Amino acid sequence: MTFAEEDSLMGRNMPLDEARIVGIQAARKCFYQGEIADMFDRSSKSVGGILSKDDLGNYRAKIADPVRINFQGYEIFTHDTWSQSPELLQALTMPRGFALKSMGHN
Repeated sequence: MTFAEEDSLMGRNMPLDEARIVGIQAARKCFYQGEIADMFDRSSKSVGGILSKDDLGNYRAKIADPVRINFQGYEIFTHDTWSQSPELLQALTMPRGFALKSMGHN
């Protein structure tokens, strides 16, 4: 999948014209292979870190199905387990079964 195809999945409601594709590709190249990647590499090395410019250049995002719950009538969508998002969903579901309004809060 190309960067433009990935972006079209995330920005479905935005027009994907040629100028936008060129801008997205330039920004990604700068971040993953260019000046910003160089800064990450230098900074990481300066503190004994292991992140390198090659790591950034070889990175490919994976598109995954979102995790979701219904919270008070709203569908809440988050990332899957590679982030802290499942903890957010868990925190939102913890009060289920408690009559919070009867406790006098808010």
